[in-house]
Amino acid sequence: MMELKELDVCGEMAAVMEIIRGGFAQAPWNETWDDEAALREYIEGLTNAPDSLSLGLYDGARLAGVSLGRIKRWYWGAEYCIDDLCVLPSMQGRGAGTEFVKLMDEYLRARGVRSVSLWTKRDAPACGFYRKNGFHEGEDKIVFEKEL
Repeated sequence: MMELKELDVCGEMAAVMEIIRGGFAQAPWNETWDDEAALREYIEGLTNAPDSLSLGLYDGARLAGVSLGRIKRWYWGAEYCIDDLCVLPSMQGRGAGTEFVKLMDEYLRARGVRSVSLWTKRDAPACGFYRKNGFHEGEDKIVFEKEL
Protein backbone atom coordinates (compact mmCIF):
# COMPACT_ATOMS: atom_id res chain seq x y z
CA MET A 1 0.00 0.00 0.00
CA MET A 2 1.31 3.43 -0.98
CA GLU A 3 1.57 6.18 1.60
CA LEU A 4 2.32 9.90 1.39
CA LYS A 5 4.54 11.60 3.97
CA GLU A 6 6.34 14.89 4.28
CA LEU A 7 9.85 14.13 3.14
CA ASP A 8 12.99 14.57 5.22
CA VAL A 9 15.20 15.36 2.25
CA CYS A 10 18.43 15.60 4.27
CA GLY A 11 17.82 12.19 5.82
CA GLU A 12 16.93 10.61 2.47
CA MET A 13 19.14 12.59 0.09
CA ALA A 14 20.61 9.50 -1.60
CA ALA A 15 17.13 8.09 -2.37
CA VAL A 16 15.86 11.47 -3.60
CA MET A 17 18.89 11.80 -5.87
CA GLU A 18 18.34 8.28 -7.23
CA ILE A 19 14.70 9.01 -8.07
CA ILE A 20 15.45 12.32 -9.81
CA ARG A 21 18.46 10.92 -11.64
CA GLY A 22 16.52 7.88 -12.89
CA GLY A 23 13.25 9.62 -13.61
CA PHE A 24 14.71 12.28 -15.85
CA ALA A 25 17.48 10.27 -17.55
CA GLN A 26 15.30 9.14 -20.46
CA ALA A 27 13.81 11.15 -23.33
CA PRO A 28 12.54 13.78 -23.64
CA TRP A 29 14.53 15.20 -20.73
CA ASN A 30 17.80 13.28 -21.14
CA GLU A 31 19.14 14.83 -17.94
CA THR A 32 22.29 12.97 -16.93
CA TRP A 33 23.00 14.62 -13.56
CA ASP A 34 26.50 13.12 -13.65
CA ASP A 35 27.74 15.85 -11.33
CA GLU A 36 26.57 14.65 -7.93
CA ALA A 37 27.45 17.95 -6.23
CA ALA A 38 25.34 19.87 -8.76
CA LEU A 39 22.36 17.54 -8.22
CA ARG A 40 22.68 17.87 -4.45
CA GLU A 41 22.88 21.68 -4.78
CA TYR A 42 19.80 21.67 -7.04
CA ILE A 43 17.78 19.63 -4.53
CA GLU A 44 18.97 21.68 -1.55
CA GLY A 45 18.11 24.90 -3.39
CA LEU A 46 14.53 23.70 -3.81
CA THR A 47 14.09 22.19 -0.38
CA ASN A 48 15.79 24.86 1.73
CA ALA A 49 13.73 27.70 0.28
CA PRO A 50 11.14 29.47 2.42
CA ASP A 51 7.72 27.78 2.19
CA SER A 52 9.22 24.68 0.56
CA LEU A 53 7.17 21.51 0.81
CA SER A 54 8.72 18.17 -0.07
CA LEU A 55 6.46 15.13 -0.23
CA GLY A 56 7.42 11.49 -0.56
CA LEU A 57 5.51 8.52 -1.90
CA TYR A 58 6.41 5.43 0.08
CA ASP A 59 5.90 1.83 -0.96
CA GLY A 60 6.28 0.32 2.49
CA ALA A 61 9.55 1.69 3.85
CA ARG A 62 10.95 2.42 0.37
CA LEU A 63 10.85 5.94 -1.06
CA ALA A 64 9.22 5.50 -4.45
CA GLY A 65 8.46 9.07 -5.53
CA VAL A 66 9.19 12.69 -4.70
CA SER A 67 7.45 16.00 -5.15
CA LEU A 68 9.65 19.01 -4.47
CA GLY A 69 7.88 22.33 -4.42
CA ARG A 70 6.74 25.31 -2.42
CA ILE A 71 3.59 26.89 -1.11
CA LYS A 72 2.82 30.28 -2.63
CA ARG A 73 0.27 32.46 -0.89
CA TRP A 74 -2.01 34.57 -3.06
CA TYR A 75 -4.91 36.88 -2.26
CA TRP A 76 -7.28 34.01 -3.12
CA GLY A 77 -5.47 31.31 -1.11
CA ALA A 78 -2.51 28.93 -1.19
CA GLU A 79 -1.03 27.19 -4.22
CA TYR A 80 1.42 24.27 -4.24
CA CYS A 81 3.96 24.96 -7.00
CA ILE A 82 5.71 21.75 -7.99
CA ASP A 83 9.29 22.13 -9.20
CA ASP A 84 9.96 18.39 -9.55
CA LEU A 85 7.62 15.41 -9.47
CA CYS A 86 8.99 11.97 -10.17
CA VAL A 87 8.56 8.30 -9.31
CA LEU A 88 11.11 5.55 -9.64
CA PRO A 89 11.44 4.41 -13.25
CA SER A 90 10.55 0.84 -12.20
CA MET A 91 7.17 2.11 -10.93
CA GLN A 92 6.28 4.32 -13.90
CA GLY A 93 3.35 3.12 -15.97
CA ARG A 94 2.02 1.04 -13.08
CA GLY A 95 -0.26 3.58 -11.38
CA ALA A 96 2.23 4.86 -8.80
CA GLY A 97 2.25 8.40 -10.22
CA THR A 98 -1.54 8.54 -10.31
CA GLU A 99 -1.72 7.30 -6.72
CA PHE A 100 0.89 9.91 -5.73
CA VAL A 101 -1.16 12.74 -7.26
CA LYS A 102 -4.35 11.47 -5.59
CA LEU A 103 -2.64 11.30 -2.18
CA MET A 104 -1.08 14.75 -2.68
CA ASP A 105 -4.47 16.23 -3.58
CA GLU A 106 -6.00 14.84 -0.38
CA TYR A 107 -3.05 15.98 1.75
CA LEU A 108 -2.99 19.50 0.30
CA ARG A 109 -6.77 19.98 0.38
CA ALA A 110 -6.81 19.02 4.08
CA ARG A 111 -4.24 21.78 4.71
CA GLY A 112 -6.21 24.47 2.91
CA VAL A 113 -4.23 24.50 -0.34
CA ARG A 114 -6.53 25.51 -3.19
CA SER A 115 -4.53 24.72 -6.31
CA VAL A 116 -1.48 22.88 -7.66
CA SER A 117 0.69 24.13 -10.50
CA LEU A 118 3.69 22.88 -12.47
CA TRP A 119 5.26 23.24 -15.87
CA THR A 120 6.61 20.63 -18.22
CA LYS A 121 7.72 20.37 -21.82
CA ARG A 122 4.83 20.62 -24.27
CA ASP A 123 5.93 17.47 -26.14
CA ALA A 124 6.68 15.42 -23.02
CA PRO A 125 4.81 12.18 -22.32
CA ALA A 126 4.14 13.72 -18.91
CA CYS A 127 1.50 16.00 -20.51
CA GLY A 128 -0.82 13.04 -21.00
CA PHE A 129 -0.19 11.89 -17.44
CA TYR A 130 -1.03 15.31 -16.01
CA ARG A 131 -4.18 15.69 -18.11
CA LYS A 132 -5.31 12.21 -17.04
CA ASN A 133 -4.85 13.29 -13.42
CA GLY A 134 -6.97 16.44 -13.57
CA PHE A 135 -4.45 19.09 -14.62
CA HIS A 136 -5.22 21.44 -17.50
CA GLU A 137 -3.23 24.00 -19.43
CA GLY A 138 -3.66 27.47 -18.02
CA GLU A 139 -5.55 29.49 -20.59
CA ASP A 140 -4.35 32.84 -19.30
CA LYS A 141 -0.70 32.02 -18.58
CA ILE A 142 2.42 31.59 -20.64
CA VAL A 143 6.00 30.78 -19.68
CA PHE A 144 8.64 33.18 -21.00
CA GLU A 145 12.34 32.36 -21.03
CA LYS A 146 15.49 33.69 -22.61
CA GLU A 147 19.03 32.47 -22.98
CA LEU A 148 21.76 34.61 -21.44
